[in-house]
Amino acid sequence: MNTWLLERARHLEKLEKALKKGLVDEGVIPILMAINRCSSYVTKSSCYGRIHITLEEGLIKKGRGKTLLKIHGPIGIDMVRQALTGAGDGVVWMNVEGTILHVAAENLEKAGELLGVAWEAGYRYSSIYSLGGRGVTVEILLAPKYSIPLMAWGEELLDVEEILEVLKYAEKLFSEAEKTRHRFLSLLGKMGCR
Repeated sequence: MNTWLLERARHLEKLEKALKKGLVDEGVIPILMAINRCSSYVTKSSCYGRIHITLEEGLIKKGRGKTLLKIHGPIGIDMVRQALTGAGDGVVWMNVEGTILHVAAENLEKAGELLGVAWEAGYRYSSIYSLGGRGVTVEILLAPKYSIPLMAWGEELLDVEEILEVLKYAEKLFSEAEKTRHRFLSLLGKMGCR
């Protein structure tokens, strides 16, 4: 079996296990299923989009902060307030992230095709993420990550109105994620990924 087929089989097995354990965001599952029906692609990782509030020692260091709240959809001010209660020493960050998928393509030509479809659907921040012996990885991205500090060492940095503005942005992002998902699924269907 060639390297691509082994890589594809490995990622499909990982996805199947994650689905059984309920570890995959509901909103992204239809996209994963559609992409994986095309033999030239395999999904490697995904997130439909989320709001993640973390307590950090200072600047954000991936994997080091304490999660105070993680939701894959819009939230209200009460949830933010609850996350801030008793946060402790450090900086509390609110991270708003749009849809992100990493998809391995069999070759550069197939990666270019998928990238074109992603751009057409509205994933305008998408790009070729890496090239290697195991395929070409396309990063499908709706919007860049948006991080804002909410509290530093017990002192709130934003008032309620400012937090509400951030939450409006997040709500708009999730609304756009839904519209973009539907366009992408339609375009994938035209490619033969149904």
